[in-house]
Amino acid sequence: MEYVSVAYLSKTFGLQGAFKAVSMTDYPNLRFKKGRKFYLVDEKTGDSKEVTLASFRDNGQVYLLRFEEITSIDEAEKFLKRVVNMDKTDAPMPKDSYRFADLIGCKVVDQAGAVQGTVTDVLEYAPTKSLRVHREGEKDFFVPFVDKFVLEIDIEKKQIVIEVVEGMK
Repeated sequence: MEYVSVAYLSKTFGLQGAFKAVSMTDYPNLRFKKGRKFYLVDEKTGDSKEVTLASFRDNGQVYLLRFEEITSIDEAEKFLKRVVNMDKTDAPMPKDSYRFADLIGCKVVDQAGAVQGTVTDVLEYAPTKSLRVHREGEKDFFVPFVDKFVLEIDIEKKQIVIEVVEGMK
């Protein structure tokens, strides 16, 4: 099964075992449905607990989540700092959208079609995201993930067309 990360459990909330969770998805109302299964994953140990969503409230970048299997603050504290994952097949995307993970491995070409490298990471630093592009035998370079530089993304072809400007590489 392939998973998608949708939130990070940052704090407990109340005495009933609810959590404050940091958003990791652009589509919370598509992801967080009452009765849906999620997996609370400890990224250090790999431990995972399957849970069922009992309630969800969206407060912007922070969500309030409660799971049927966790009913007290004492139980909830055991799952703090875990990532909330869901089965990728249960996480549909709106038409013409993609996940940042889908960009990894894409070939990066300039407007003339010359290969510039391959995306190895999507970095999420303020104020914008950037693509890390690896070139064989050369230093990696970074492309700001904005329309001015990223001209076209074709997930099917695994190709990204960029505008190369002086000093980028």
